[in-house]
Amino acid sequence: MLPVETKRQRVNMISAVSSQDNVRFMERLIRASKQKAFLILDNLKIRHGRLAASWLENRKDKIEVFSHRPALSYL
Repeated sequence: MLPVETKRQRVNMISAVSSQDNVRFMERLIRASKQKAFLILDNLKIRHGRLAASWLENRKDKIEVFSHRPALSYL
């Protein structure tokens, strides 16, 4: 096996407990990243709440969030 250098990094997270926890996770994620972060989340309502939405609106240059709909994965 040959070592491969890559600039891509990946973090897996099982779930967030609350909207506040979700914002704290995203804050740590962008603080640790030198580039814009792209985050794929499930379609849980917590992710679309006012707190997360306003937080994301103010950080468009640092993070972009996409929703994953498992039901559509089979199409």
